[in-house]
Amino acid sequence: MPEKLILSPKQGYNIIAPYYDSWKWQDFWHRNEYPLIQNWCRSLTVGHGADFGAGSGNNLECFLKAGHKVTAYDVSDMMLLVCQHKYSKEIEKGQLKCLVQDICDMEVSNKAFDWIICNRVLSHVQAVAKVIRRIGRTLKSGGECFISDVHPMHNYEHTHFRLGSKDIIIETYKHNLEEIAKLFFINSMKILEYREVRYVDLYDKITAGNLHAIQDDDTPIFYFYILKKV
Repeated sequence: MPEKLILSPKQGYNIIAPYYDSWKWQDFWHRNEYPLIQNWCRSLTVGHGADFGAGSGNNLECFLKAGHKVTAYDVSDMMLLVCQHKYSKEIEKGQLKCLVQDICDMEVSNKAFDWIICNRVLSHVQAVAKVIRRIGRTLKSGGECFISDVHPMHNYEHTHFRLGSKDIIIETYKHNLEEIAKLFFINSMKILEYREVRYVDLYDKITAGNLHAIQDDDTPIFYFYILKKV
């Protein structure tokens, strides 16, 4: 049996950073989640945005190509090193800045950003109200936010990676989506769009089936919100 290690997001992602982009689930997210992010990106006026929990920077390409200035935050310095390697030219031009910070305690000015993306991050945060409050505080009036994550109804308990003889398990939390919607309201963010993505909605059902046994076609796999600061 592989040795199981339950780690904090910082510890876990620092270990798996060199392997993260070749993880079997990356193709799934690129085919089924990234097009939603691209569509939202195309709707935005070019400005200064932030990625809260940028990781290796897999979602930054569409924003950088569109001409946005981006600040990427992540708790894992090793994940951001991968991001910096990918986008070294954009960093040299001053278009991208990468900062190692915990999004629960990050130092960000009020109304700093025109838009924020935060995908598959809330499930690694226990104090989700702090993160949503910080998003609401740092968005400019009229600014938008894209939040996505694995759906709490989906049959999973932890984010985990198999590395040789070790099973890396990263702390994972399931949050009530009705409570999250209330937090958006409290923090002056209007829901423009909400969608639950199920197996039948996926772009590539064959790939999804190969990656994981999804037994109930009607059970949501992931969700996303598009929000506007009012």
